[in-house]
Amino acid sequence: MNLKETKALKSDLDATYNAFITKLKTGALHQATDKHANYAAIGDKLRSLAIAVNPGNVNEAAVVIGKHKTPPVVIHVEQPPPPFDAVKALSELTAEHGHHATIDGIEVYLDKDQAAHQPTNQPIGARQTSGKNKFKSTLASKPWHEANTMKTMATWAKDLNATKLANGRKEFFGQANDEGGISFEAFCQLISGKRYVSFHCYPCRGRTGDPYRG
Repeated sequence: MNLKETKALKSDLDATYNAFITKLKTGALHQATDKHANYAAIGDKLRSLAIAVNPGNVNEAAVVIGKHKTPPVVIHVEQPPPPFDAVKALSELTAEHGHHATIDGIEVYLDKDQAAHQPTNQPIGARQTSGKNKFKSTLASKPWHEANTMKTMATWAKDLNATKLANGRKEFFGQANDEGGISFEAFCQLISGKRYVSFHCYPCRGRTGDPYRG
């Protein structure tokens, strides 16, 4: 804020502070939703004074408001994330897939990176196809993946707590999670009320008597 805008805010607070401060949560805040609410309330205040609403101005205003009276208070703010764009998220997820199946109500997609782990006689995906840990040529067909790896990912996604998927957040399954000799790199996302999984997988390295690695 410039000096004129800061003076305008302080002048407004002389008349409105007691009522306005009740709209804010002060002190130590651990919930992002509280910080988002403070950001929105202060943003509304600035907007009413014809002051631009941006992170810099909101943070500065939070300090001015907090120090307006004695004793001062701490007001934490955080810009809320943009609204989740379900159409865009679904478009990005489906554009990256090499094979899709609906399993137990979960939309499961093998992504394009699966190509690097497929035997040459079972192509899935469309990216790098050499130099990676691959499945045996007798495995890794689309039906095999549906009955095995895609089924594993569907079960994982189905069991996730819904709160972990709120507002379009992605829940990840890292490659360190060894599922019976297969490593997965995956995420699950809730889009328009449906759970979607995108992943690729490959045989774990360094196993003796590996039943999957080609």
